[in-house]
Amino acid sequence: LGWSMGAEIIYEYVKQFGCDNLEKIVSVDMSAKIMAEEDENWPHAVFGKYTREDTLAQLDAIATDWSAVAEGFVPTMFSDGPGQEEIPYILNETLKNTPHVMSAMWVAIMVNDYRKVIETISVPTLITYGTHTSLYSPENSFWLEEHIEKGKAMGFDGGHIHFLQDSDNFNKAVMDFIG
Repeated sequence: LGWSMGAEIIYEYVKQFGCDNLEKIVSVDMSAKIMAEEDENWPHAVFGKYTREDTLAQLDAIATDWSAVAEGFVPTMFSDGPGQEEIPYILNETLKNTPHVMSAMWVAIMVNDYRKVIETISVPTLITYGTHTSLYSPENSFWLEEHIEKGKAMGFDGGHIHFLQDSDNFNKAVMDFIG
């Protein structure tokens, strides 16, 4: 099970080692490609159309005022409703990261394109998404479902952090999926 960048780590594992040692995958609110190239019509980038210029601006913001970036980003992971009381805790944990670590992480997730890797996933894969997320549209998860042979997309009430906002339903779905 991987959430956000954790799902990208799973995709990288599949790219390097295949699925022979995997039984099932749970991909939590992530795209196969986060950045849209200027000359490309990729509608599943983060925020719908996140470009190289957006990435460079974000890197600059992380380097110059990481606290402000975190304070602006963390609330976007939540939708209205349950779980928002956790924002201060999540923000505090996020701020434990340093700007250079966050910059390296941001570059790592922005430059990867796992669309061809997605098509090689041969194990049952649960693809979860928040029905009220601001990061990725539900259509992103439907694209993953369509391109993973045994993929199944499932929406939960919440945002990017829907596993916290709709935890009972999320946990039941994951437990039912993994058996």
